[in-house]
Amino acid sequence: MSGTDDEVDLPRRSQIVLLVVDDDDAFLERACRALKNGGFGNALTALDLASAHGLIVAHNPRLALVDLDLGKEKENGIELVKQLGAQQYGPIPVVLSGDRTQEQFFRAARAGAVDFLVKGPHLDLAREVARILSGNRGAVKGCTLPEIIPNLGYLRTFGLTNQEIALLVDFANDFPKISSLAERRDQTPIKLRKIFSRIYEKLDMADIHQLVRTLTICELFNKEN
Repeated sequence: MSGTDDEVDLPRRSQIVLLVVDDDDAFLERACRALKNGGFGNALTALDLASAHGLIVAHNPRLALVDLDLGKEKENGIELVKQLGAQQYGPIPVVLSGDRTQEQFFRAARAGAVDFLVKGPHLDLAREVARILSGNRGAVKGCTLPEIIPNLGYLRTFGLTNQEIALLVDFANDFPKISSLAERRDQTPIKLRKIFSRIYEKLDMADIHQLVRTLTICELFNKEN
């Protein structure tokens, strides 16, 4: 992802509290060094969820960079991202991971992450943090679902059938009403609603709005990474 160096003025950066959650001590050290070199000298670190929660309560960081796989007793960083994403106030949840698969993008987007940073030698962590803090986040960039929906094969890992994926593709073409979509597919509206309900259940979604938002953000993660 890209950004500009002046998105958050350097004098202000030193006052911003950040949190990096990862089970790798060496990575945490490198991340803090990179942030400090970029002007963010107030970065806290946590190796597990318990420590992360304690630091959030005590210091209220502005942004939390969370690894997906925390290793310790199979802790999942997605749980923390989900908790932060559900809060109206609190740290901005951002996933920081070496796993850049579409499935992981989807899980992060569904949990409420506003961005997804991929670990690697080309990651300018301070620059990306400045971009996100300035409001230029993957989750708010413009994108339409018809550009996204044709490539949803990865959703089979969540149990979606070819029929269900085909229905999503058809729906994304013009966002018709259920009655219109049912007529076009020669099915009853009740049957289509039942299929959509199964889709929501398999993807752990509440409704079509959450599905559209998640797929849109997921594709933005995919394009930017």
